[in-house]
Amino acid sequence: MTYVCPVCGYNRLHEAPTDHAICPSCGTQFGYDDCTASHEELRDRWVANGARWWSPNTPPPPGWSAFEQLKRAGFVRAAEQLQDKTVEVQLPLGGGLIPSQRQSAAVILQGSWVGANSWSSSGNAQVQVAT
Repeated sequence: MTYVCPVCGYNRLHEAPTDHAICPSCGTQFGYDDCTASHEELRDRWVANGARWWSPNTPPPPGWSAFEQLKRAGFVRAAEQLQDKTVEVQLPLGGGLIPSQRQSAAVILQGSWVGANSWSSSGNAQVQVAT
């Protein structure tokens, strides 16, 4: 059985979001973080900080997208806030750059540095513009 994170909508939690379980997507520790802030407040913070995959030990599902995850969970406002900060880039797969699922890279977009994570095998990546 899997559970859904009430903060970010990650739908593959192995434990119910209680009793100090930690969501690998947003990093919320249930029974701790949600004692001082609502799930909506925690979601807003996660999105404001770029909605990056939190866990260094649990990789995101293939093709993971915070935007799609939020949208599927019905957190439309949060997804729209994230969409305002997200651009998609296409990089060529040849020339020595072979993106892998968890490769990081620096991308320059109109003179501003942006970070990129969770490349797909097609070379697509979603990046959050540093504001």
